[in-house]
Order: sequence, then C-alpha cells, then structure tokens
Amino acid sequence: MPSPSYLELLGREKEIEEIKNALSDSQSKRIVGITGLGGNGKTSIAIEVARSFREIGFQNVVWQTASTKHRSTPMTFETVLDDIAKQLGKPEFLSLQGEELERKTRERLSHTPVLLVLDNMETSGDSQNEICARLSPILGNSKVLLTSRHHFETLEVDIFDYYLQGLREEASLKLMEQTAEERKISNFNPNDCESLLQLAGNNITGYLPLALKLITGQLKLKSPLEITKSLGNVRLTEDDADTKNISIFKKFWGQIFFRSFQMLSSSEFELMAILAALKEQEGTTQNVLRKMTKERLPEEKLKEAINNNWRYCLLEREEYGNHRYFLHILTSQFFSRILAYAGRMNR
Repeated sequence: MPSPSYLELLGREKEIEEIKNALSDSQSKRIVGITGLGGNGKTSIAIEVARSFREIGFQNVVWQTASTKHRSTPMTFETVLDDIAKQLGKPEFLSLQGEELERKTRERLSHTPVLLVLDNMETSGDSQNEICARLSPILGNSKVLLTSRHHFETLEVDIFDYYLQGLREEASLKLMEQTAEERKISNFNPNDCESLLQLAGNNITGYLPLALKLITGQLKLKSPLEITKSLGNVRLTEDDADTKNISIFKKFWGQIFFRSFQMLSSSEFELMAILAALKEQEGTTQNVLRKMTKERLPEEKLKEAINNNWRYCLLEREEYGNHRYFLHILTSQFFSRILAYAGRMNR
C-alpha cells in the first residue's frame, strides 16, 4: 500500500466515512468504486480508508496500482490474482491456473476477509468492468475498493459507484495555505486565494486538490496576476465535471502543467524525466537518485532540483518511512507527453 504524501488530508472526512460505512456493512455491495476527475484525490481517500482496514472488519489489505509504463505489466484479472497470492503469502498459488486458481483464491478470500484495493483502473489492461465481473464471484467475505476516472458500467455486477466531487471552498483555501506553509512559498498571500481558487474548479462541482497545489507552487516564481492571465482562458464548468469529457480535461490540465513545467531549470527537468520513467507512485529515495544522477548532476544541483520541484508541487514526498520522492500519476503522464513531443521535434 502506498504511503501518504500528506500530513493531513483536508476536507474529505465525510467522503472517507461514507466509503468506510459502505465497506463495513455486510449487507452492502461487495465492490465500491471511487470515480471522478483526475487530480481529485481518489487515491488519497483510498489510502485513508485502507489504513483503517481492521477498524472496518478486514484482516488484510491487498493493493495493486494499474500502470501505463511501457515496461510494466498491465493490470488484468490474472495479475490481480497474482498480487493477492503474493501479498497474502501464498506463493504456491502462482503455479496454478484457470478455475483451480480462482477456486483457491475464493477459499482464501472467504476464510480471511481482505480489502482489495485496485487503483487507477482507467489505465488497466483488461477493462475495469471485465475485472469487476470476474472478481465478484470469488470474493467470499472480502470486498473491493476501486478508483477510476471512469464510471463503472456493468450489468453483471452491482457496484456502489461513489462519484467524488472537488473540495469545498473552505477546505480549498486551507489546502492552499497549508501547501504554501509546508513548501516554504514565502510570497504566498492568503488575500490572493479567492481569485486563484477559480482557476482550479468552481463552487458547484468543487475544486481539484492537485490543481490547487500546482497553482500555489507557481507562486514560487510568478505573481498571482501572471498566473491568472496565463490560466484564465481554461475553466472547468459544472458540465465539464463529466469524466467522459476528455478534451476539456486534457486542455485544463495541459494548461496548468505547461505553466509549471515552464519554470523548470535543466537540472530540474532532468530530475522529472528520471522520476517519470519509474512506475507510478513507486518513486525512490534521495540516496538512490544521487547514484542514478552521479555522472550528470552534482550532489548540490540534485538537492536543489529536488527542493525546487517539491516546492513547485511537481514532486510528491512520502511523509512517513523512507521519504521516497515520486510523481503524481497525472504529473507523470503529462510530463511524459512533453518528453515524447520533444523527442519528435529532435528527430
């Protein structure tokens, strides 16, 4: 299970409680899906729920994140079964196939209630609906918590589709202030928040946490007026909250990320490229980064790049454990597009 990249998850108490109640109720649906726009905090909510797995009646957590990296194995029904076997300490299951593997997995999930979390399912190899349909008959006493940008639509399985809206205004303002304080953005002024807030959503559908953080990070080098002028022509309306509106979604995030990427120095850009090549949410520590960049970046340059990218909110940092650095899945995807475009231009 990923470690959180935040000290406190703001403004999501109600959503976390409702999802925990759905999972702990033995009479409720066995599969719960958190859906909504990218950058809305679905994974963070899943982490908070999973951290309370014993409190809501489970004995173990199994977590798998779907990956879009070309060297990674796509999420399929079979890879989910493999991860269940590995994470529950049943390596003997890995030699089984087909109905025998499904039977053994069903027995294990019936004997020990497990919370199975499948994250970022919009990028899975098999369709998310197919994976749900095949998992449902073998869950036994276990349940599944899913996250995806797309709604779950299957007639074969009854899924509790929990659509996640953005943060309310009070929590959004608090998030911007908290981000500025944590990341030492000295020229942050709370009086500027009202105008900047409208760049990250609206008061009907709420405000996207990742967008709020990136806009706050841009204050490190830009004035509120510069940010408003550069981002003011792309806004999310109530109608745009439909997760199927891909063109608006890409245009909105493309504008925000492009403005943040423009702030990068060459060493900061190189650090982003290294982290973008790693598996989503996997990341690595500063010591490993030092070894990876030894020939290209002096230690002081690397340290400066890490600090600046973190302050720009382009870099996430594990707040517990080994303090790994990693990219949010959206940051990784949009930066990879920049790299691909640059590669085509250099041919």
